[in-house]
Amino acid sequence: MQKLLLLGDEAIAQGAIDGGISGFYAYHGTPSTEIMEYAQHSKEVKEKSIHCVW
Repeated sequence: MQKLLLLGDEAIAQGAIDGGISGFYAYHGTPSTEIMEYAQHSKEVKEKSIHCVW
């Protein structure tokens, strides 16, 4: 099993992805910016067709 080293906001995003979230919806500003950026660059989000909307 591969371990990931994540920042707090990244861990929140990854936990949501692992938990089966269907979409990320955010307004620009901390911490939602970092969470959305992580989600938008995640290979899993693209594979699972999870919606990402600002």
